[in-house]
Amino acid sequence: MTDLAKSVADSDAFAQELGEWFVPIKYFEDSQRRFDPERKQRFQFVEKDFVPTGILSSFRVKEDGTSKIKLGENTDKNGNLYVRITDGAPNTISIYKATGGGAGDLVCQGTGNDSTNDVELAEQNNSGLVLLVNIGVIGANETDDVRRLQCLPDFPTRTHIWESTQKHHPFLKGRYLDACVIGRDSAIAARDEFLAGLRDFLSTRWADFWSAASVNATTPILQEPDIDNGQVDVRTAGLLELGRKNMKDNTAEITVEQNTPTAGAAAFDSDNQGIGALAVPTVKEWAPPAVVSFICADRTVGSEKFDVSAIRTDTGEIIQALTQLQVKKTWSDPVIGLEDVLLTRTLELEAGVAADFTIAGFSIDGETPSNTESGKIYLQIEENPTPGTFRIVGYRASTLLAADEVLRTAYGAANASVLITSSSSFSGTLQLGSAPTDLNTGTLDLQTFQVENTAAGVADRINVTITVASRGAFQAVLADFFQFALNSAAAGAETWDEGYAVAGGIPPHSVEDVF
Repeated sequence: MTDLAKSVADSDAFAQELGEWFVPIKYFEDSQRRFDPERKQRFQFVEKDFVPTGILSSFRVKEDGTSKIKLGENTDKNGNLYVRITDGAPNTISIYKATGGGAGDLVCQGTGNDSTNDVELAEQNNSGLVLLVNIGVIGANETDDVRRLQCLPDFPTRTHIWESTQKHHPFLKGRYLDACVIGRDSAIAARDEFLAGLRDFLSTRWADFWSAASVNATTPILQEPDIDNGQVDVRTAGLLELGRKNMKDNTAEITVEQNTPTAGAAAFDSDNQGIGALAVPTVKEWAPPAVVSFICADRTVGSEKFDVSAIRTDTGEIIQALTQLQVKKTWSDPVIGLEDVLLTRTLELEAGVAADFTIAGFSIDGETPSNTESGKIYLQIEENPTPGTFRIVGYRASTLLAADEVLRTAYGAANASVLITSSSSFSGTLQLGSAPTDLNTGTLDLQTFQVENTAAGVADRINVTITVASRGAFQAVLADFFQFALNSAAAGAETWDEGYAVAGGIPPHSVEDVF
């Protein structure tokens, strides 16, 4: 890519123009979620007057189905909660619903040592509120009510005030929820209008700034699966990709604050009939915080396929992947933001003498419904007519009839890896044990995945959790609406001011100074 040599001043002015589109998009996106009565409801905490020392962080409502924020009942009338700290071993964290609150205003309380995460603050005075908090290093008591939270529950959750026995309450609760739907739809319409304006910005000002006329880049972003023999990769093109490359290649590299998503280890359901491994996948920078589910949808031996979807943990939104994952084929998806995902099965010697076979040396490809018995192969040791070497013969039926033979290996000595040399589409290697014996048998289970397993009668399932430690303001909008990330740097090292993408947004509530 040609270096466009954009100056710092030109780059900064351009960033401000771009960010001006991002501010209302983010605002209306947040607004539509807060009005939506159909999604999983969330609670937002605005940490007010917190000195950024890491003493307390990550306040959140315990999601147990009963703990709730109720404005004016377990908060003050403005939705504020007041935090007091007693330094000790352990520390005591107390939450009150009023300044100067006495024992009757205490809504939750808990204890935890320094540097402890997920400390539970238990309900007090029948408040109905249980919070979780991370505790840093506390060095002093705090009882002046300066440290406080402002609670912003989604609007549909506020209908609790019309849940008493008053005769008009059922009607008013329904009327309020109907209005929430209109609020949601209006916010979506406003968001979409600003998104359309952003697309116009990309096709005009953005394209001109990055000299797009010289390349084939007419759409904001084009990301599509590239499927080759069952393996899925992703091709990326378009105006945003052009800009990303130019930002990286500029004389003075241009960056935005990066997103930092990571994927955890795969969790296989305990009821799964298929057993295997799914290596920790590569995560694209735009991947959202989510639980990604791989659910078996095709049990065909050798090519089991999984539907893939993600539930965002921050919004409850469901995201469907563009393609299915197939066992033993690498898979990527631009929408969810995972790539190089590979699911393999763990072979198991279900029956047989350990001295005959070493299962750790088995590596097999080419299995099908016709050359296995529901994913099982029946093995037999055959000694060479000249004693001292052995081979392994595999059958698709336990009767071990010649007509059912599906593979045989070369001869080898004890402990040798033996190559499959004759087969019904099989390839790979098997390994002889330490003391193979002529005509001994074993059963190899490929542990294939099932649409309806025998343990619970449900599809085999694998979950991967994506967590996002931080999200840049520019990257957040690009991630959510374009599944893309610009050239980035660690927080504090970026060249574009993140404030351009957030400044001037309409605050959801008026804020009063505590001082």
